[in-house]
Amino acid sequence: MLIVAVGDVHAPKYFKEFLSALSRVNWSGSNALVLLAGDLVDKGKIEFMKPVIKAIHSSINGVIIGIFGNEEYDSLKDKIRSEYNSIIWLDDEVYYYEHEDSKIAIIGSRGVLDKPTLWQRRNIPNIEEVYAERLEKIEYLLKKVPLGYTIILLTHYAPTYLTLEGEDKRIWPMLGSKRLEKLLLKYQPKLAIHAHAHKSTRHEAYVKSTQVINVSFPARRSIVTMNLKRQDSGLERFLFK
Repeated sequence: MLIVAVGDVHAPKYFKEFLSALSRVNWSGSNALVLLAGDLVDKGKIEFMKPVIKAIHSSINGVIIGIFGNEEYDSLKDKIRSEYNSIIWLDDEVYYYEHEDSKIAIIGSRGVLDKPTLWQRRNIPNIEEVYAERLEKIEYLLKKVPLGYTIILLTHYAPTYLTLEGEDKRIWPMLGSKRLEKLLLKYQPKLAIHAHAHKSTRHEAYVKSTQVINVSFPARRSIVTMNLKRQDSGLERFLFK
């Protein structure tokens, strides 16, 4: 099964480059699971989400799952869900996807920062509480997934510092979370996909058995594609195409 993932299109900023990258994806006529890791638009300009989603729909048959980045503002979430309802939007929620012999649980969340940004501290007085509660919610979702499902954690912020290499180390706590990394170590989802790290030079890493992939478009200038394969042991693994 084909899995396609991208984040940080920041339309209209990178839209033309995104279209070019989309044209290079080998869909092979197969159904795909498309994972959108937030910040599809720049600074709340959700009218530019329409051409992004239209381009994806015109290229692929499959289920599209999205999460909200920090530039899909909280005040716009309901409008985004309403106007772009062909997308399954996850906001600290889980979606169970089944295709042929694959059973996948996608846990979607904006994610957690170890240190709120200056803007967040000024504009969201309870931001520390928000992150603490979100961390608890993500753990609850990880625990509740039934046996037999392959777990994908989809967040906007990085769930580890490992894939932040290339960014200024001083701001790593404002780009991702070691606290969330502890949950990766504890529950070992098969895959953790994130965006937000535009200047990352290390796009993939492992946290124990969890493969972490930064799909930020400015960092990669490409769209990530993977095949979900079933091994002889019955376990599933991801292979880059």
